[in-house]
Amino acid sequence: MLQDLAVQEFHTRAALRTVSGDASVFASVYWLEIEVTAFQAEYTSAMAAPTVHVHLRARLGGSRDRHILGQFVANAEQRAAEDRLGSIVDAFARAADAALSEIVVRADAMLAKVSEAR
Repeated sequence: MLQDLAVQEFHTRAALRTVSGDASVFASVYWLEIEVTAFQAEYTSAMAAPTVHVHLRARLGGSRDRHILGQFVANAEQRAAEDRLGSIVDAFARAADAALSEIVVRADAMLAKVSEAR
């Protein structure tokens, strides 16, 4: 699920010609690993809607030599509108989108820097 969201986010926001998931038959110049380190809803009181926390760790590297170009983390929090399943799922989606957007920005900047160095 997260891979689909990440590919969609890179298609929408990154300055890349091609973005594909790990099932692609096409070779790519770079790879991106995303590790989910937190994906949880936390309640501060029994009566309040939860706050959703999404924490991702990303590594970007070159495919030829598997050299890591950089590592970074992305955190996002979203409060659910109410303590109902639909609202909590929506908060998870918004938090995941925000964290993935941060990864796209950081990866885009890192790839631009690599491109300039060449």
